[in-house]
Amino acid sequence: MIATIVVIGLFAFLMLMIEEDTNYEPAPSQINKTEEQQKPDENEDQFSRKIDFILKSEDIVIGVLKAPATAEFESTGFDVIETNVRGHENLYRLKSYVDSENSFGANIRSHFTVEGLLEGVEWKLIKFVFDGETLVDETDQLTASEQSAL
Repeated sequence: MIATIVVIGLFAFLMLMIEEDTNYEPAPSQINKTEEQQKPDENEDQFSRKIDFILKSEDIVIGVLKAPATAEFESTGFDVIETNVRGHENLYRLKSYVDSENSFGANIRSHFTVEGLLEGVEWKLIKFVFDGETLVDETDQLTASEQSAL
């Protein structure tokens, strides 16, 4: 008998809890927070572009190494990337280094600079300097307005 009363009491309690949940309305601060979260974040977009540029730059550097499988890139973070290079909003520069083996198997450090122009969703290689030697210099291929920013 007591067990039946406890079961009925628990059932009534659960029904009240369910009814409270169906009448739930979020507070205005929660609604605004949700709307803010749905807006694209400019910092996220910039972060995403930096990641993409780092990956493209590493691919370019790997292409000139004698032993690309041994490449270990600097891991200091995204502070090595410059944006708005020479005042151009979509021109990025990465100055860094890579440790890799040379053709004799010795581990060496090579410094590099990669400049890239973001055109829509594609990266255009503008300049590539590896160990002080300019391997690519396409600054003359930029449009007149882009060159004036350089």
